Formats: sequence, structure tokens, C-alpha cells
Amino acid sequence: MRYLLEGMAMLEYDAINLAEKDLQYGREFLRNLQEEYDLPFISANVYDRATNELFAPAFLIKHVNGKKVGIFGVTLAQGVQRLVNPDEFEVRDPLAAAEQVVQALEQECDVIVALAHLGLKGALELAEKVPGIDIVISGHHGTHVRQPHRIGNTAIMQPGSKGKYLGLVEFALQNGQVQNLTGKTVALNDRIPDDPRLAELVRRYDDEVLLAFPLESPKAKTRFSLASERACRRCHPSEHQQWRSTLHSHAWETLVQKKQAHNPECQTCHTTLFGQPNGFVTLKENPDMVNVQCLACHRPKSPDLTVHSNRFRRGGSANGKTNGTVKDFLEITEETCVTCHNEDNSPHFDYESFLAKVKH
Repeated sequence: MRYLLEGMAMLEYDAINLAEKDLQYGREFLRNLQEEYDLPFISANVYDRATNELFAPAFLIKHVNGKKVGIFGVTLAQGVQRLVNPDEFEVRDPLAAAEQVVQALEQECDVIVALAHLGLKGALELAEKVPGIDIVISGHHGTHVRQPHRIGNTAIMQPGSKGKYLGLVEFALQNGQVQNLTGKTVALNDRIPDDPRLAELVRRYDDEVLLAFPLESPKAKTRFSLASERACRRCHPSEHQQWRSTLHSHAWETLVQKKQAHNPECQTCHTTLFGQPNGFVTLKENPDMVNVQCLACHRPKSPDLTVHSNRFRRGGSANGKTNGTVKDFLEITEETCVTCHNEDNSPHFDYESFLAKVKH
């Protein structure tokens, strides 16, 4: 969290809307970092339990080219209890808070912008039920909206998550009204060079995490899991050989190269059955489950893989059937793939062309 806020300070944000993953660190931690990095926190519906007052200003006003831009923030109140300490914070109704703030801002601002950590559905509801907002910048879910949604006179943008896209909104202000508004998202890919200061901050973070959670190189085990590709290759040698030629079999290497092998968010899609029975837990515990192996796609119906193994010993066929009726694995569909090849990870994913690269 400290590295994240230090990075945000370098980027010189005009406003930072607080949400549940910020609040989980506690008010003392947030206040100390806010003072250290001079961070412009805002929130119209997060209250400090100790004072029964807003934890941060509800809004701020920026002067841009002789015009006043009012920016306020609201965050989701439902479903965040497990992350927010109820003894420190109370998250109240975001729509009621937004309505009250907009009434105040309309008196003195030319443009009103809402930072809405409500998910796209909540942001659309905000625009529908609270008139007077010109632009809603939406967050919370990773949905990537390439073009602005329009509800009445309000434009809603949601540029996704994890800093992969930058949202750009342009408009003209004519006769006190926002006109000719256009919007798009810009992919922050390799064509856009890293800022040297931020790149150094990321390097420091990765090095510190690696010191706290040292990695060990995957090495062979005398005994390995029945969920491992080593178990599959005994009966499926040709399919295993084809798999070895795909990027799936080198998925873990890419994490090591990018110093992200310690990151659980990345491990989810670069290992097999992450967090599931028989699946990857840590590199130390089961190094034979790194990479995108057989069971990442051929998902077993039962966690008890001895059933499948015993069928072969009794003469079952190699496609996992017994007498042509019983299947041990779920059918592979596009839904199988988009678990990892989603909008964030594979924005140009095409099921048929990607499948052709890995199909046995």
C-alpha cells in the first residue's frame, strides 16, 4: 500500500476517492500516508466512527482555464463489511451522499465530476438517479468500457483495473453546458515507455517482496500429484509433447522473468488449479503444479483423481470414458478459457484462433 500511494503522489492526481481496499488499512495508516505524501483523498459517504464526521472532504474544486471543476467521490456501501473495520469506518448510502454534494456543487461549479467506486451498474444508477453530474468515472469492477455510456446529460467511463488502460475524456464548455463530449481508453502497453521514477518504485517493491517471500526454483519430486502433467504424460504422451510446444507450458517462466512469481493475482492464471484441491498452493509445497497444465483446461469433475487413474488400470479408454458413458472431465468451452483470457489479461482474445494454438 505504501508503494502504491507513493506512486500516486508521483502522478500528482487531482483527487483520490477512497474505497474498501483503502479503508482496510485503517484510519491511522491512511492519515499518516496522506500527510507524508500530501494525497488529495475525498469521499462523500465514508465516515469516521470516532467523530461521526466524514473521514475526508466530500469534494474539492479545481480551477481549470478560468472554470471551476467540482470533483466528489462515493464508494460502495453494500458487501464491503469483510474489508472495512466497523469500529473505524461507516460507509453510508452513496446515492444520498451524491445527491447532497451535487446540490452544493451546482451553485458554484461549471463542471461536476463523480468518482464512483460503485461498479458499472452502480455508476449507471448514480447517473440515472442523481441529475446534475456531467461525468462519472467508474471503478470497483474490472469491466473495461471503451466508449462513454450516456444517460441523459451524464457520460460514464470505466477504464478497467490494474492500471492497464488510461481513460481520456474531451469536451467543450459552451454556455455553461458540457458539449461535444468524446471518450476513449488508451492501452498502457509496451508502446508507451515507463516513467523512470515509477519503474524504479516497482523494482523496489518487487525486490522487497522477494526478500520477504523468497522463491525456490521448481524441482522434481520423487512423488508428484495425480493432478500434475507428469501423471498425464504416462498415458497421453503425444498430447503431452504437443503441450510442451505451447506457451502454456512456459507460463511460470514469464512470471519469473517479470519478477511477479510471488504475486497471487498472477499465480492464479500461471499455475494449475490455484487454490483448489490438488492444485497449486506455493512453489515450495508443490512445484509440480506450476505452468498451465492439463487440468487447467481439462477440468476434473471430482477432486478424487484416483477414480480416473483406476479406470485406465481397468482398461478404460484414453478419453476418460468407461463403456462410452462416464466422463471424468468437464467439456472445454470458451468459458473455460476466459477465466484467465479475460478483458484485463487478453484484450484481443479470440477463442477459435487461440484454441488452434493449444489444441491436441
